[in-house]
Amino acid sequence: MKAHAPRPPHDPGSETTSLIVRPDLLRVTFVAEAESSRGEQGIAALEQAAVALRAAVAGVHPGAALVLRGFELRRQASLKSRSSSEDVRPTISGSLEVPLADELDYWGRARLLARLWAVTEVAVAEGLRSKPKIRASFGAPVALLRAPEVHRQALLRRRLGRIRELSEEAAASGVCAGLRLRSCALPGPVEQRTRSLEEVELELELVIEGPLQAIERGSEGPVERVDGG
Repeated sequence: MKAHAPRPPHDPGSETTSLIVRPDLLRVTFVAEAESSRGEQGIAALEQAAVALRAAVAGVHPGAALVLRGFELRRQASLKSRSSSEDVRPTISGSLEVPLADELDYWGRARLLARLWAVTEVAVAEGLRSKPKIRASFGAPVALLRAPEVHRQALLRRRLGRIRELSEEAAASGVCAGLRLRSCALPGPVEQRTRSLEEVELELELVIEGPLQAIERGSEGPVERVDGG
């Protein structure tokens, strides 16, 4: 099943615009910590593990990559030692990122997710067998849109179009000549929420400050009236 075209929002009258699109990226976040009494030894072990993981991810799908982002050094009291010595624990974090081609159908995406899951399971097991030991944890795979901002104008048009519809409905009812916004704040970044392997919901918050203004028809032309005032 494919859904190439964006779907209409579920609630066009809400305070956010909403657009359903097909994700083009599969992302799995991870954190890995080396248990070592020497920082350099732990860093070397993490580097070796990252090289192996990058090669494994590259074999999942063309274009798949390992992205390293965070690094931290912290000390942790050793439970095995009777002295007050502490272990240095280097930690790295990042993500596994696999492109989702548009022509890849639901089952193709499911198989891709399964292969990625297998890679993470192997990485965890190998880390526990390594010396020094590496404790790695992976988040759940998440389907995302790589560049959600490309849909900003479509989201703005959708929300403003709904406001225009409300104004036209008000004018057609004969209650007033129409509605207009008093003011609105600049929208923030486009937010995305994963719904499934096939759907990502995009939202763009448009904060309306104050109620809509009703425009009344007077004897000398339209007169603005604030609703509720």
